[in-house]
Amino acid sequence: MTLRSPIMLQRAISYLAVGTWITIAILSVLPGNLRPHTGFSGDWEHVAAYTGAAALTVVAFQRLPVGLIIAAFSAASAVFEATQLFIPGRSTLLSNWVASTFGAAAGVLIAKLILNATFRLRVAPARR
Repeated sequence: MTLRSPIMLQRAISYLAVGTWITIAILSVLPGNLRPHTGFSGDWEHVAAYTGAAALTVVAFQRLPVGLIIAAFSAASAVFEATQLFIPGRSTLLSNWVASTFGAAAGVLIAKLILNATFRLRVAPARR
């Protein structure tokens, strides 16, 4: 591997993280009849989306404080839920905001556990 490979991977993960933010924002403001549905409850959709987005954000931007990441996703979710009051076919639910915040916290935790485990594997002395 060349030195550029890890840099390119980090850049790709960063673009992917930003892409998840944009996707969540777009899906949050679409009218109800235009929004795709997975067949799962809205709360589970929120948990899944925010878990993935937060995990990618932690991996992409490792220097950001995790509390800030969780707070940012929670605040964005609150804004999206409030905005949905004015969008046809959408409703505002406190449970969706809670699910989004829980998903963000879960994503941060999962990403941190994986990053810590991979770091330990890289720095662990070789066994003979």
